[in-house]
Amino acid sequence: MKFYCSDLRGLTVINMDETSIYLDFPSNYTYDSKGARRVKSNTNGCERTKISAAFTATAEGKKLPIFVICPRKTD
Repeated sequence: MKFYCSDLRGLTVINMDETSIYLDFPSNYTYDSKGARRVKSNTNGCERTKISAAFTATAEGKKLPIFVICPRKTD
């Protein structure tokens, strides 16, 4: 079986890149009155929870829909 690159069409060559997106991104800085002993920082409790998004495009330049992967809890 011979394989030639000229047999490939632009729609059959697909490039995909996956990236992680954090759901809660707390700031590294807090602001309060000078001399305050405690500074309250509000978060939603999901500092480590993230989703994954996969971006794909064909060799012809057509962008495909974003594929989102969400975590779920299993008991």
